[in-house]
Amino acid sequence: MKGISDIDLANVREKQRLEELNKALEMSIAKIPGDEKIYVSGVFALRRPGTLKEAGITHIVSALRFDYKETKGWENYTHCNVQIDDMDDENLIEHFPRVVQFIKDALAGGGGVLIHCAMGKSRSVTLAIAYLLATRPSLTPFTALSLIRQTRPLADPNPGFMTQLDLWRRCGYTDDLESSPIYQRWLYAAEVELSTAIGRAPDRLRFEDEEKVKAGLVGDDPADATKAMRCRRCRTLLAKEEYIVEHDPKAKAAEDNNSSTAPLPLPNPDAAAESANSVACGHFFLQALSWMRPALETGELEGRLLCPNLKCEALVGRWNWKGLKCSCGVWVTPAFAVQKGRVDLLSPAVERGRGAQAAGVRMPPGMRMPPPPRDGNL
Repeated sequence: MKGISDIDLANVREKQRLEELNKALEMSIAKIPGDEKIYVSGVFALRRPGTLKEAGITHIVSALRFDYKETKGWENYTHCNVQIDDMDDENLIEHFPRVVQFIKDALAGGGGVLIHCAMGKSRSVTLAIAYLLATRPSLTPFTALSLIRQTRPLADPNPGFMTQLDLWRRCGYTDDLESSPIYQRWLYAAEVELSTAIGRAPDRLRFEDEEKVKAGLVGDDPADATKAMRCRRCRTLLAKEEYIVEHDPKAKAAEDNNSSTAPLPLPNPDAAAESANSVACGHFFLQALSWMRPALETGELEGRLLCPNLKCEALVGRWNWKGLKCSCGVWVTPAFAVQKGRVDLLSPAVERGRGAQAAGVRMPPGMRMPPPPRDGNL
């Protein structure tokens, strides 16, 4: 029988040492750098009441599925319990306003706060970052994470939670997430993802132009007009520029050509034209809009987009709840794609003029320009 080599023994000892170190870190409590008494830990820290007392802990945020009343001495603290798993698709952001306010109240009363999950690695760190973002505007999710790692090296929120932290930032750290259009779009995207995962179209349809009307965000001032996308054949309005979903072909090119750790290549001026052509987009991707209702109400997963003008009904693009790949290589999900060759994106100046010259249409002698088409609800 072959004996165990010194290298094998060294590897085993190193693994044991790392396991012991991780266990110690899970049981320890780490203070977030700053003047406030905010700590992060794993659940095992609750077994060390002496340490909690020494740190001045008066309030505890528990971010995992367990009953804190089963821990010894639970009645000595004020608790905030967030029942959640450490999964990418868990909705943790919905708890941010409540947890942030809980921490603020605790600190205002002179207390100290412990935020814990199972290991003190993902859920608890995410909630700590949510508080830091709301109270230290100069921080970003990643700079806040770097700050916490100064005292909690194993801090590592899952990618889904990091996305939600950025969403929290874009929502302006509002106390009323339910009224935030950005949050509602994110929720709806999650619904769509769940539906398409089982091969179904979503049960609920959300049209961004209608949501904007409901929120009272639609203005009538022509001076506020942005670029307008119109059917090239009949000039019917399809979308304003604000409903175009931006995607970055350059980011896709960088992703394909570089690993996450490799440095970006230096710019090559001679290859600029070639790069621009290689990532050229042949489509505009739109948010779901009310003129698409007849197509989307079929309950199909994909289909064609036709001009809503019944006298035209030109094919302008395609839609697919599971997503479509743009000619530039970027995958957009869900996708409502309009071919650039079948529409015109007109500037506000052209929209205000709307004459034959402004519209880019040369009329035969003696023929007048037809009246502008009705714009509907967009």
